[in-house]
Amino acid sequence: MSKVEPRSVNQRNFYRIEYPVIERPRFISDDKKEYEVLDISEKGMRLLKNEDAPLETGSTLQGSVKLHTAGKVNVVGKIIRDTEDSLAVMLHVGIQFSLIINEQQYLQQLNKYID
Repeated sequence: MSKVEPRSVNQRNFYRIEYPVIERPRFISDDKKEYEVLDISEKGMRLLKNEDAPLETGSTLQGSVKLHTAGKVNVVGKIIRDTEDSLAVMLHVGIQFSLIINEQQYLQQLNKYID
């Protein structure tokens, strides 16, 4: 009988934060289109599709994300995947690891009061 190794929950190279619905930050593009951020890492983010501002795979995005703990952070990236309800963006100009950790701590602190 062969032993199967359990898979890691997060096999990505970067730490990713998934936001609860009420805490989702906004990505605002340079042309003032707005998208909810579903999750974010140093080099990527996933956006909820905005039917009023459709985007295509391969498009370049430039704008800012308003983080809870750091305010506006400028990002530049390319849409690499389009699913039924979201867009995956690979960031060329990303977010510092320390800011990602601060966001995670913010969400953990909120969780203490929600549970």
